[in-house]
Amino acid sequence: MSIENVDAVRQYLFDLGPNYTDSPYIIGERELAESDNMFWDGELKTIPGAARLVSTVFAGTLTEIVGLYQYNKKNASSFFIAASNQGRVAYESGGAWTSIQTGLSTAANTYWDWVTFNDTLVALSGSNPVKKWFGSGGLSNLGGTPPQSRYAAVHGTDYVFFAGHTSAPSQVAYCDTANVESWPVGNAIEVGR
Repeated sequence: MSIENVDAVRQYLFDLGPNYTDSPYIIGERELAESDNMFWDGELKTIPGAARLVSTVFAGTLTEIVGLYQYNKKNASSFFIAASNQGRVAYESGGAWTSIQTGLSTAANTYWDWVTFNDTLVALSGSNPVKKWFGSGGLSNLGGTPPQSRYAAVHGTDYVFFAGHTSAPSQVAYCDTANVESWPVGNAIEVGR
């Protein structure tokens, strides 16, 4: 079945709740697609009757969020994580922010990328050593001397790939099989040579 009219439909009433199964183009006029408690209407708004995601402000003067991630563990615990341009990483807990780490790099253009590999959160910014976290305590440096990178990708349950290294910008490095804390020198792909 083709859809002839794919224009966005403004919606102001969501009393029929979310519809996570149908395409956003065919949901009912009083349904909501792909949202927990927010929608975009020229600006970010909360759905009437919904609560804020976090009730407290992310601390700091002129704070900008430079990374967001939903870290889900195998034991069903889940952490909504944010990083700020003020060098702070925190997660939402009970409607407030709980600090994981402070004092990280505040260099311009420091943005965070995150992946989950074998239940470990791996955090990269290009301006800090690659970090790891397990859902408690603070961030710690990832073992095995991985390259300080900006971007990460996971392939199945075997490999983590890092790119955006300052020292080798055309290189993609990868860990040993199923071991994110082992980064042999030869595990690299040269792009564009």
